Amino acid sequence: MSRKTEKFLKEIIRWGSYLILFLPLAITRSTLYPFIFGKIIFFRILVETIFVPWIFLVIYNPKYRIKWKNPLILTLTIFVSVLFLTMLTGVDIQRSFWSTQERMTGVLTLFHFWLWFIILSTTFKKWQDWEKFIWASLICSFLVGSYGLGQKLGWKFLVENIGVRLSSTLGNPIFLGVYIMMNIFFIGLLLTKEKKQNKKIFLIFLLLFNFGIFSSPATEQ
Repeated sequence: MSRKTEKFLKEIIRWGSYLILFLPLAITRSTLYPFIFGKIIFFRILVETIFVPWIFLVIYNPKYRIKWKNPLILTLTIFVSVLFLTMLTGVDIQRSFWSTQERMTGVLTLFHFWLWFIILSTTFKKWQDWEKFIWASLICSFLVGSYGLGQKLGWKFLVENIGVRLSSTLGNPIFLGVYIMMNIFFIGLLLTKEKKQNKKIFLIFLLLFNFGIFSSPATEQ
């Protein structure tokens, strides 16, 4: 495989992964569960899309093959394997595999998450790769938070907020809180490594913004 082809295949994986990070913004208003169903469907499609170039990389270049001795890879693989076995021995195999439109957390979805993890762990070799990955997540977190802020301000063109606490594009304040906490962790990680002053200032702004969305008080109904 030529270097040009290898770089092209890696770029497909890179940009496909960036798109996955922006899926929290996806809302499918035409579905019964607009905050969940569309996100997972698009997620599966994108993972399967980047799987194709990854297979070519694995076949033609050994350095992209799975390192089964890695404790994290091995542990997650065992976990997914156990889930598959419990699906086969469960009360409802179909429900365990597909889950429901409201949850979308069946074995099929969890397998896609495992596959995405495997793809990332074998193609993102340098800190620069992960740094760009994290920045993409932080940009999305700012957009998600801005959407929630717009809901709080009563912008009519946005999907109405559910309940008394902010839910933004995730449809659930608990999901939003966990998503923000993850990105606050990412901000902390970058702050420990970033040397450029302007980027540090922007990271502190994102930290304060995300914390403000996280701690936003409930609104009266």
